[in-house]
Amino acid sequence: MTFKIGKYQFKIAPLLMKAIYDKIKIRRKNIITGVTDKIVITGEVWFKNGDKETRHFRNHFVLQGLVGGFINLYVVGGILTSPTKDWVTSPFTNDTMTLGTNTATPTTASMTSLVTPIGSGIGTAPNSQAGATGSTSTSAWVLLTATWNAGTITGTVGEVGLWLYTQPTLLSFGGTETPVSRTFTSRLSVADGDFTAQAINVTYAFTANWQLTASYA
Repeated sequence: MTFKIGKYQFKIAPLLMKAIYDKIKIRRKNIITGVTDKIVITGEVWFKNGDKETRHFRNHFVLQGLVGGFINLYVVGGILTSPTKDWVTSPFTNDTMTLGTNTATPTTASMTSLVTPIGSGIGTAPNSQAGATGSTSTSAWVLLTATWNAGTITGTVGEVGLWLYTQPTLLSFGGTETPVSRTFTSRLSVADGDFTAQAINVTYAFTANWQLTASYA
């Protein structure tokens, strides 16, 4: 096949042209059917503190979050656990969210906790947690909400951590995924350029919403 750009002519070998055509045809078929060869998992996090609400569109999965939350499920085919150990029915003990003040340390794959949590241990527990799920023809999402009552926490938020009930180490086939409580899964931070440090107004409750969406790319 020959095509022309200005005064120049170019030839494309028949096999190369066929490969390009096949690639376009496959991609077109995938778009039509709603299925592609890539899946994108995005995070959307937003805060509400009194009348102030800020929305952000990034999160950073750490390695143990990817291993426990995704890969191990395909290796062992499921999780051996009680159905009551989830975000809503067993808050903080197994699944939770915590806040921190660090604004200088970017997220790395090897992180297992926030850098400077607000409160002791992994951070001050939310007073309540709620959740919701939903789906469309090409995506599915889960919304995780954590609320700290007025006066429960003080300081300036510079990082947020998501903790889920998973097994953070890579398993072998034939094994069983027996989760350990509160595996650090993902982080949002000022140092990563995700949001601007936000001072907590202790007069009002502080709510953090973390939505994870899996969709075809």
